[in-house]
Amino acid sequence: MRASVLVNNYNYGRFLGEAIESALAQSHRDTEVIVVDDGSTDHSRAVIAGFGGRVQAVFQPNAGQGSAFNAGYALATGDVIVFLDADDVLLETAVAAAVSLTADERVVHVQWPVVEVDADGRATGGTLPDGPLPDGSVLAELISDGPLQWGTTPSCSAHGWPRRYLERVMPVPEAEFRMCAEAYLVALAPLHGELRAAREPHSHYRRHGENHWADSFDEMLAKNLDVAAKLMPYVVARAGEMGIAVRPEQWRERGWEFMLKRFLEALDAIVGRETPFVLIDGAKLALDSTCGRAVVPFKEREGEYWGPPDDDDDAIAELERQRRGGAHYLVLAWPSFWWAEEYPRFVVHVRRTYPCVVENDELVAFDLRR
Repeated sequence: MRASVLVNNYNYGRFLGEAIESALAQSHRDTEVIVVDDGSTDHSRAVIAGFGGRVQAVFQPNAGQGSAFNAGYALATGDVIVFLDADDVLLETAVAAAVSLTADERVVHVQWPVVEVDADGRATGGTLPDGPLPDGSVLAELISDGPLQWGTTPSCSAHGWPRRYLERVMPVPEAEFRMCAEAYLVALAPLHGELRAAREPHSHYRRHGENHWADSFDEMLAKNLDVAAKLMPYVVARAGEMGIAVRPEQWRERGWEFMLKRFLEALDAIVGRETPFVLIDGAKLALDSTCGRAVVPFKEREGEYWGPPDDDDDAIAELERQRRGGAHYLVLAWPSFWWAEEYPRFVVHVRRTYPCVVENDELVAFDLRR
């Protein structure tokens, strides 16, 4: 089966050669490599020229990632497509994994974990995502909670697409998806078939000072909300064409990004950004020392999340320790509302001892300054 790796690049000349080399080094030998340069002004053109006829090259004025996807796809002849960001690297097994997992005709989207590396390509010790990727149908999750709510790899370079699916949804809308073009493909996939996940990483995801992860917490949330808002009309329209009933107003209530936005609005209104507060969220919200708020994880050791308490007594002791250490509020976030059943004596202790200052669908907060 023929495969295509489509490298999209904009001013990443310092990384581009490594990305192209990784695409050319795939163990699945029937793999073509197409490089789309989206109007770079650095030395990217020279890097691409250095590969000669080993790659097909497209040079276009800057029009964004969606346009680069479309330009590469227009030339691709593969039955399986992998889009590769120019600052990332494919392991030699990536295309073979994509080909194997898309052999099932029901499959429209495959993905795998990524190994985090720094700007110089050194492993940081992290792998994304933290938990397992979905495998099978996630149509119910889409209908209930909205686009991208079922868990996905945060890198464009960790997804594989059978042509039979792309033929139904391409081209990517270019005006809306100058960035995060893969989100459009990920969002529509559950309407057309099943997902498959590889257990092992097949890509390196590079964190450096210019990509998405360099944004602040609030900037990332704003971008994610913007992407969600852009996706909704396309998902609603395609679902309607297929006779699948969806309720976008429900998505704005249940979608993770929208709930997080409401959580932060309530948190900032009650606690503010400078006041230390204890957060119970099971580390699900990624509110750490870089989020611009004085968060204290629960449990905590040297400022780091230390896992759930052993029991009610352990939870009570930890809270009192953190209160004596200067925390002014306790905030229980919705991903940990199950604490009411797991730690009932702790919850009773908090409610009897400290005044509740807000309680809604996203959080419950208590004032520890008695």
